[in-house]
Amino acid sequence: MLPICMVNAEALAQVPEDVLLYLRALRRRIIELEQTDPQQRIAELEAVNRGLQIQLDAALASLGRHQQQIHRLKQQLADTKAQLNTNSSNSSLPPSSDRFRSKRRPPPAPSQPHKKRGGQPATSGC
Repeated sequence: MLPICMVNAEALAQVPEDVLLYLRALRRRIIELEQTDPQQRIAELEAVNRGLQIQLDAALASLGRHQQQIHRLKQQLADTKAQLNTNSSNSSLPPSSDRFRSKRRPPPAPSQPHKKRGGQPATSGC
C-alpha cells in the first residue's frame, strides 16, 4: 500500500502525541487486516452476525413478554380502581359496605317541617 500523502518531520513535530499514538494503532490494524484471508474474515463476521441475530431474537421475545405483562398489569390496575370506586350509590352493595367514605346523612323525617338554612323569621305571638 502506498502512502496517500507524505508528511515531513516538521509537520509531525506539531501533531499531539495522543494523535500520533492513535495513527500508529490504526496503521497496525490496517496491516493486520491486509494480511488476513478475506474468506476467513468473512466467516468470522458471519459468525458474529449469527450471534448478534440470536441475541436480537431473544431480546425481541423478552420485549413481547414484557409488553404482555404490562398490558395485564394495566388491566388489573383499571379493575382495581373500578372496584375501589364502587359504593352503595353506584352498585348493588348495601350502604354499610361503603369504605373510606363519609357516612351519608339520613333524609329528614316527613313529619318534621322543612326549615331553610339561616335565621328564621320571628313569629308574631307575643
